[in-house]
Amino acid sequence: MEGYTVTPLDYLCHLDTVADILRAVEPSQLSVMALRWQGMTNMEIAAALGVSHQAVACRLERARERIAGRVPGCAALLEGRKVNGRPVGVIETKKRNRKEAA
Repeated sequence: MEGYTVTPLDYLCHLDTVADILRAVEPSQLSVMALRWQGMTNMEIAAALGVSHQAVACRLERARERIAGRVPGCAALLEGRKVNGRPVGVIETKKRNRKEAA
């Protein structure tokens, strides 16, 4: 936002929210989330981590559920967006994962 100044209180609230998110997820979920936010697909994440794309989808879904339960205001952020046509922060559905596997 133009003209918006981040106050120390805003910054502390942001840090607290990030800390809540980090506490909510397991390390395996966090690694998958980090790669997703870099724009990788489930298949790319699976190859990078040496796991199945189903494991990636499961970890993303569990992370989304845990974060949404612990930090409800972040649930919408976890639905994702696209940058240059690639998923960023997207929790893919099981239907989409089946298409990737084909």
